[in-house]
Amino acid sequence: MLYVPRGWWHAVAATLGRSLHLTCGLTPAIGQHLMVGLAGQLLHSPTLRANVPTVAGPAERTAYAEQLRKEVSEALHPHVVSEFAASLDARDPGARPLPPVHRRRPRRPRPGPGPHHRPGRAGGNR
Repeated sequence: MLYVPRGWWHAVAATLGRSLHLTCGLTPAIGQHLMVGLAGQLLHSPTLRANVPTVAGPAERTAYAEQLRKEVSEALHPHVVSEFAASLDARDPGARPLPPVHRRRPRRPRPGPGPHHRPGRAGGNR
């Protein structure tokens, strides 16, 4: 058996005769999964259920942020990682996998105008 760590590219090829290649991928729990779990626990919080004061004055925004910081800090107690690990161990093996990690993908540049484009004309390709 060969273990290839995440992020290491590799290629597999048979040197003689036939070969069987079995790949097993594991999805480790990451910090985002822990935070999503905490967000689910905090759904009962009046602070998290309230509207974010985006159009309020500075004092109201500061008070909201301070209350939010307090509740999230309390949820991030010293045993939170152990509790999260235990909740993963208690999951039904047939349950849905952990939610996907959302990463921003770089935007592709838009293609330029076509070969028949003439500046100044509406529609471009007439």
